[in-house]
Amino acid sequence: MSQTLLKTNKIRNSKEYRRVLDTGAKIATRQLVTVVEKTEAADARLGLIVSRKIGNAVVRNRIKRQIREAFRKNKDDYAGMDIVVIARQYARGASSTQLGDTLQYSLNRVRSSAK
Repeated sequence: MSQTLLKTNKIRNSKEYRRVLDTGAKIATRQLVTVVEKTEAADARLGLIVSRKIGNAVVRNRIKRQIREAFRKNKDDYAGMDIVVIARQYARGASSTQLGDTLQYSLNRVRSSAK
């Protein structure tokens, strides 16, 4: 398993973000809003939105690192999904484990409701 996210595992431009945000299924938790759209692609792709309202660059980058790591560990479970994660203010104080569990919970809810 690769230790980094490849370009094929990232949502890279605003057109792709907009498509997922407009048509995807949304799951909101205290720390994250997760928007998921099913695709025909073989790989899962992740996009992150962390506003400046959350904190300074150090805080925002820490949250993004933690979410990327949680996604990377489980990306094979979510093949065929485009996922956009929007961090909320409560993500600022959350641990890496809490963010990972929240992401896992949200993705499992979307997957179970799609069946």
